[in-house]
Amino acid sequence: MRLLIAIPVIALAVGGCERKSQSSCVANLRMIDGAKATLAADQKLTNGAVVTKEQLLPYLREWPACPKGGQYSIGKITESPKCSYPAHTHYEEPGD
Repeated sequence: MRLLIAIPVIALAVGGCERKSQSSCVANLRMIDGAKATLAADQKLTNGAVVTKEQLLPYLREWPACPKGGQYSIGKITESPKCSYPAHTHYEEPGD
């Protein structure tokens, strides 16, 4: 009887951890996107401009890390950054 109660509790805890890491990852993607927007405004970059990590570092305290070890792809100006970890939802600006 106790085993049957423990299984759903464990499943809820694991699901909660995944949602927390996903939320943290999305927050990191938003920070990267904000740094891209600031860089684009400061440097008057056009929509197709390629952006590098080195260009964004001055706009961030440090380079963010995905809590599950995914790698962030920055993308061009107007493209949303993405995480390589499969279970993480990619951050998309409204209207993308």
